[in-house]
Amino acid sequence: MAETCLALVAYQGQVLVFEHQASQWQRLDLKEEPCLCLQALGWHKILQEIRDYYNQSGELADISIYFWVEAAQIRELTPLLTAKTYGLQHWHLMQWPLWLAFLSPQAAPATDQQTQDLAHLQAWVQASLLPQLMPVQGLASAAHTLEKQAAHWQAQLEHCQQEKAALAFDKAALIQEVAELRQALQDQQAKAVYQPTNLSLEGLVTYLPIIYKEFWSTIRPDELALLASSLQVPEVPSPIREPSAGVIEVMKKRLQALPPSQQTQIRAFCQSLPKQPQVRAEMAFFFN
Repeated sequence: MAETCLALVAYQGQVLVFEHQASQWQRLDLKEEPCLCLQALGWHKILQEIRDYYNQSGELADISIYFWVEAAQIRELTPLLTAKTYGLQHWHLMQWPLWLAFLSPQAAPATDQQTQDLAHLQAWVQASLLPQLMPVQGLASAAHTLEKQAAHWQAQLEHCQQEKAALAFDKAALIQEVAELRQALQDQQAKAVYQPTNLSLEGLVTYLPIIYKEFWSTIRPDELALLASSLQVPEVPSPIREPSAGVIEVMKKRLQALPPSQQTQIRAFCQSLPKQPQVRAEMAFFFN
């Protein structure tokens, strides 16, 4: 709501200007005269006088003006108000006959002779007309409050939309990061897949029967050579005897002592076997 509030009452060619201060309306003499001559000045000049009186750098944007005019003046004043002359934004235009209809007979001017008396007109306006402005001020204040609330919620909405956009961006970035991590994991797993040239057939023949129970009953020697991409088929004695617990324990320690890269190669080869033999309980750690 504008801090400065004025009421301009135009009646029979004269304009009285009142300023609202400390909950009261006081007459304001713009040109050191009790009233302004509408015919001599016109509404445009009167608005200019108000601007110059308050020395408003922002024109009339911070001033609220209530106009009481006669029907004949509506046509001249309305274009100036709608065009926001001198930056006037807060204004209310009221027509005399309409407002007089709401006043009691005791409040209305008694005779034309009395209304021509400037002092009587001023007293009547302050006593009977300006108090009617209070409901209008209340509505204007309520409207201004609603405008502020609407602006506040609009700002909140824009803030939420910005946060939503930021979250959507973060979500997209997170999805991209997860996809990249998955691809990196797949690449790493692909590198860990058994490469026949990196592991000797002798090493497979040495450790696979230790890792698996009755390995040769599940994978034949010629199958192992084929899986290892070797032209040499390992010679396996027949009948095949399972290694003793002591041998298994020794070979377990040797397997654990192998370089991590070689352990990874053996593990990858085991996982690539088309038929999975039974893993010995002592060697279960190797796949965990």
